[in-house]
This record gives sequence, structure tokens and C-alpha cells, in this order.
Amino acid sequence: MQQIFAHRGVSALAIENTASAIKLCVKHNILAVEIDLQLLGDNTPVLFHDIDLKRLANKDDALINLSAQSIKNIQLNMDNKKSESVLFMDEFIQLVLKHNLKVNVELKRFEQSINHYIEYIIKPLLSLVPNEQLLISGFDFELLKAVRGFSKTVDIAILSRKLEMGLFEKVNEISAIGCHLKNEFLDIKNIKKIKEQVKYLGVFTVNDQTRYQELIQAGVDYVFSDVPHLLNR
Repeated sequence: MQQIFAHRGVSALAIENTASAIKLCVKHNILAVEIDLQLLGDNTPVLFHDIDLKRLANKDDALINLSAQSIKNIQLNMDNKKSESVLFMDEFIQLVLKHNLKVNVELKRFEQSINHYIEYIIKPLLSLVPNEQLLISGFDFELLKAVRGFSKTVDIAILSRKLEMGLFEKVNEISAIGCHLKNEFLDIKNIKKIKEQVKYLGVFTVNDQTRYQELIQAGVDYVFSDVPHLLNR
């Protein structure tokens, strides 16, 4: 497992979850990338984190009300970064296969049914991307259970902001490889005990070199970073 995942691509240098953010991983020799996948209203899978376009396009539209055709006309803008189009899952898969990237797909589900996520995201994703390059994660435990029901072999990790009661039981229930915990709430002193319960421990989001080294030395397996090109020196 790679020690650094580019969080939504190299999102410090390009708009998150876009083609440019993914291509920067290759430029900086970051071989693992984390992205967010969700469905539009017409069940088209796109790379996008938020429920709507407010933060990245200054529009009120919710993604559930958009189609593949309508979102093609949307330009994303953030800070002083280059404007970008929304990236479709099939375009992303082409980049993953071309550059042999390890990919952590975080599933973002808001209103759509779990069955739609299996049908329009998981089925095509698993048919095109080899298992050894793929890790599925998310906060939605029921959705992760459905993913495990569909595939007994794909790697799954459970996202949790804090070390919640019952987390390890959930990990065992769906045969997850481990969990991803929020950096701000993770006490270094707890890492050894956590690793006794899970195979892999990932931490998000780590943008400080000293903290990164501290976590890896304490037993964390990998981190997610907006500045992976700086941690990877």
C-alpha cells in the first residue's frame, strides 16, 4: 500500500477531483489518488465531493437535479486555480489505467438509492479497474455493506471522523481492510491499539510534513494529503 494518497488529486495546485488534479499526481510521482464519486440525477457517475455546486461553481444547483448534458456546461472555479470541467467516471478510469494509479474511491451518497450506486458506479468500476488498484471507502455503512454483498474481493475501508464505538465490529462485519480516521481527532497514543484491530489504518487529511512522519512512525499505514508533492520529498 502506498503511504501517501493525493486527496482529491493534488488539490493544493488544481481544483479538486478534476483531470488536472489527477494528472499532477503523475507529474509529481504520486502513485495513489483519492477521489469522490457520486451520481447525477440521470445516474451518471461524476467526481464531485459536495451535494451542490455552490462552493466550486457559485451556483445553487444540487447534483441530483443535473444531468450529464447539463453539467458539461459548468465550469468549476476555486481561488486562483485554472477553471476546470467536472470529470466523469469513465474519463477518470482512463487516467487510472493509463498511469497505473492506485485509487481510493470515496462513495458520496445523498439522495439516490443504494441499488443505483451498485448498478451505475460499482459494477462498471469493478469491471474495468483491477482489484489490486482499487480501494472503496465511505461513511455510509449500509452502502459499503451493499458493495461487499456485490463483491467479496474488493478492498473496503470505513471512514470515521472519530474512533466511534462499534467501529471495529463494523470493520469485521464487512471484512473491511481497515478504517480511515480524521487527523485532528487521532491521538498518537491510540494508534498501536487501533492497529491491533485492523489491518490498515489511514488518516485524513495530513498536510504537515512533521505530522506525517510522526503518524507513519507510530504505525499509520497511509495518509491522505492535499499537498502530497511536499510530503513525498
